[in-house]
Amino acid sequence: MIELLFALREFCLDAVKDLSLESKDRGDLPPVRGYIGDIPGTEDMPPASDFPLLIFRLINFEDPESGSTSVLTVRIIAGVYCSTENNDDKCSPGYHDLLNMLQRLRQSLLKDCDMGGRWRRVGKLEGGPFEYQAYPYCFGDIILQYDERQHTEEFSVEEEIDIYGTGYGNDNTENWQYPK
Repeated sequence: MIELLFALREFCLDAVKDLSLESKDRGDLPPVRGYIGDIPGTEDMPPASDFPLLIFRLINFEDPESGSTSVLTVRIIAGVYCSTENNDDKCSPGYHDLLNMLQRLRQSLLKDCDMGGRWRRVGKLEGGPFEYQAYPYCFGDIILQYDERQHTEEFSVEEEIDIYGTGYGNDNTENWQYPK
């Protein structure tokens, strides 16, 4: 599960690496930062220097009773910081930056359904800006699901013989080969 979050972080950071943000009050912005789970070391609101950011969290997983795939539900939280209240536009600069980031992520995730060669996006993407914003911070999210192929159970030679018998074959049987 953590591997999916790392793969998503790499994918999403690449998708927003050249995103132009309106937060001119801060000069040159650092690149978007990606965190797994939470922002390290913060108890209150993080400092402006941690923004813009993406946080990747596993919401839940569902393993079927039978079948070969599990479903992992992931939440990507996007955050921007902008202390400029107005840029002579009808939209606050921080909200504008947040929507730009969410749109770029959304387009990239819709375009590429495979993640890391191991997971496939299923179902719908949902999310948007949070209803209440804590000025000068703006947050929103994207929630999506991925199918993960389950690992099949592997047996030791002794377990295999106990379960299937010697007629099935093992690495001590003449002309036997490991499955390809």
